[in-house]
Amino acid sequence: MNRARTSNIWLIAASFVCCTVNASAQIPSLQTEAFTSSNEEARAHARIGLEHDHAGRYPEAVAAYNRALGLAPNDAGLYNNFGNALARLRRYNEAIAALKCAVKLNPSLASPYFNLGVIYDQTNRPAEAISAFKRAIVLNPKLIDARIGLCELHLTLEQNTEALACYQDLLILTPSDAKAQTNSGIALVRLKRYKAAIAFLRETTRRFPAHAEAYNILGNALIETKRYKEALIVLAQALELDPSHEAARFNLALAQLALKNRAAALEQYTSLRVSNAVLAQKLYETIYGAQLSSAVRK
Repeated sequence: MNRARTSNIWLIAASFVCCTVNASAQIPSLQTEAFTSSNEEARAHARIGLEHDHAGRYPEAVAAYNRALGLAPNDAGLYNNFGNALARLRRYNEAIAALKCAVKLNPSLASPYFNLGVIYDQTNRPAEAISAFKRAIVLNPKLIDARIGLCELHLTLEQNTEALACYQDLLILTPSDAKAQTNSGIALVRLKRYKAAIAFLRETTRRFPAHAEAYNILGNALIETKRYKEALIVLAQALELDPSHEAARFNLALAQLALKNRAAALEQYTSLRVSNAVLAQKLYETIYGAQLSSAVRK
C-alpha cells in the first residue's frame, strides 16, 4: 500500500488494488468484440472460441481463435477476443501483441484499448494503462469500465487532482455508484480540502447509508480537522455496518486517544490483534507513545 504524508497520526483509508501480478490475482472483466469475417468456417471456430472463453476453458478458446484467425487474419474482433483468452492464461506479452493487432486493423474499436489498459494495469505498467484507458474513453465515452479503471489508477498512484476530476466525470454517468462517490471523498481528503470533503462525504453517507467505507473516510476527514467527537460517531457507524472494517477500527482508536480514552482505544487494539497483527502493532505503538513517522496509510 502507498503512503502519503499528511498529519501527525496514522489514518487508515481504503485499500486499493495494487498494480502487481501474482498467482492469485483475478483479471477484471475484459471486453469482447463481434467478429466481422464473412468466412463461415472462421465464424464457426470463433463462436466455439467464445463459448470456451465464457465457460473458462481458456486453452481451448485460444486454440479455437487460432484456427479462426488462420482463416480470417484481418478480423479485429477475433484478435481482440484472442488477446482476452491469452490474458486469462497470463500469457500477457502474447495478449498485448494480439490486442495491438486488433487496434491496427480497426483503430476505432474501444474494446482493445480497454483490454490493453487492464493488462497493463495487471502487469505494473501504469502509464501505459492510463494512456490505453484514455484512448478507450475517447472512442467510447460511455465505456464505464474504462472510466473506472482510469479513476482507480489515478487514485492508486495518488494523482489526486486527476482522480477527483475523473470521478466527477464518472459520477455524471453513474450517479448511484457509492464506491466512486466515496473515492471522490478520498481524493478530497488527500488534497487537504477537508471542508469540501466533509460536506461531500456527509452527503455520501446520506445517499448510501449502508456503505461503511464512506463513514470511515468521513471519520478520517473529521480527525484531520480535530473534530474527534464527531469522528467517534461516524467511525462507530462504520463498524456497526461492517464489524470487520479494520481501517475504521484503527481510526476509531485514534479518535478515542485524541479524547484521552486510552481504555477504549485498547479495546480496538484487542480486536485488531485477532484480525490484523501488523495494524494492531502500529496501534499499540501509537497508544504507548512510540515515535511514528507522519503519514496516512492508504
